Amino acid sequence: AMRSGAIFNNKSQPLKGEYSVREASAEFSVPLINDVPLIQDLTLESAIRYMDYSSTGEENAWKLSLNYTVTDEVKLRLNRSKSVRAPNIGELYTPNSQTFRTLTDPCQKIRIESAGIYKDNVTKNCLADGIPAGWSPTSSWINGGTKPGFIQGNTDLVAERAYDITVGMIYTPEFLDGFSVTMDYWKFDIADQITSLTGPTVLNNCYRLESKDNQYCALITRDRDPNSATYLNVIDYIEKPFNSATSTLSGVDVETNYKFDLGNFGALDLRLMATYIEKSERNDTGLPTDQRNYEGEYGTFRWKGRFTANYTYEDIGVALSSSYLHDSVWDKNNWTPEVNNYNDIGSYMAWDLTSRYNVT
Repeated sequence: AMRSGAIFNNKSQPLKGEYSVREASAEFSVPLINDVPLIQDLTLESAIRYMDYSSTGEENAWKLSLNYTVTDEVKLRLNRSKSVRAPNIGELYTPNSQTFRTLTDPCQKIRIESAGIYKDNVTKNCLADGIPAGWSPTSSWINGGTKPGFIQGNTDLVAERAYDITVGMIYTPEFLDGFSVTMDYWKFDIADQITSLTGPTVLNNCYRLESKDNQYCALITRDRDPNSATYLNVIDYIEKPFNSATSTLSGVDVETNYKFDLGNFGALDLRLMATYIEKSERNDTGLPTDQRNYEGEYGTFRWKGRFTANYTYEDIGVALSSSYLHDSVWDKNNWTPEVNNYNDIGSYMAWDLTSRYNVT
């Protein structure tokens, strides 16, 4: 049914593919200094992993950590690491699967005039592609609805690479028994991130780059028969994943705990956890107009947190919890009043109270 297009009219071939991996790893922990003034313990930890994928070749991942115990009250930690993600079966070997998209041709005269910062590149590349100035697709192409194309895997993909750094502190004051606070700053930079671009993006990127000799133009087919009624129209396109995206994510995690006895009246355990998102950026193509900043958007809240209070007394337990989401916007990058009549989303706090009694 899928091969014939009987399901949703989209033809698709069966998926078939495999890869293997060989790995070797080692970990080390090296005490550097201990029991001297202001250095109770200083330890270097490291790890390395070697991987050989049949699909993408040799890769490596590693970690370097420094754990510093200043006193019984203060501990510091620093971590720097690299991790990788190899492309999966679908990203590599997805067979021809038919899709339909609404396209506009960037070489059409009115599209070139509205190309903004890409106008010079689009003009130059369209001429290099044999499309004369002032050209426009046929009216049947412009008004003919969605255009068929194909989705494919990409066996030229390489592994994604992520570099991260974490700097943290743990404070457990001796004067307040049962209390601790942990704070970590973290940052992740991801390169060669795998992303799948749709037909309209592939078509636009083909002509927006400095040269027409790029990975996107190879996925576009135009009618090159000058005797054809559809001469120079786009008649086919391919959507496939590329290692074209980059991402940066950074923020701060804070956690406080305070557990104490109430004498003859039970015990109370308090916990507060919060995350602050400093930066959340992504660019799927490397082009400046594809830069997206998501911090403060719904789902990537600047602040979010959770508070819990657990009270126990003999067989009785009472738990109070609260979740908080900071105010946000629905769409930080593309929203206009014409999209919908709202964008701002207020902060959110929910409370939950539960109790239990042990009858056994």
